Amino acid sequence: MKKLELDDMARELLAERIRIIRLEIAKESGDWREKIKNHMERMDTILFSLPDTEREWLDTHLTDCMDISEEECTAIYLAGLKDGLKLFKQLL
Repeated sequence: MKKLELDDMARELLAERIRIIRLEIAKESGDWREKIKNHMERMDTILFSLPDTEREWLDTHLTDCMDISEEECTAIYLAGLKDGLKLFKQLL
């Protein structure tokens, strides 16, 4: 099997896994989108209560230190999948 085919299969698996996780979260905690929306509104209220310089610093800190891009999530997932395959091959 070619590397490109494996990457495509892994990305399809990732999309399916995300769908399943979102469904599980929705079942466990109600509508997660509504909770995220409320969380973001509360964060905005807190941020806008700060002076401009403090708000800018905190916003930058939160964005730089606590946010992970979809690209980074995908890379981490694919790396974990590759590690799992490597371990599986070693067991054979």
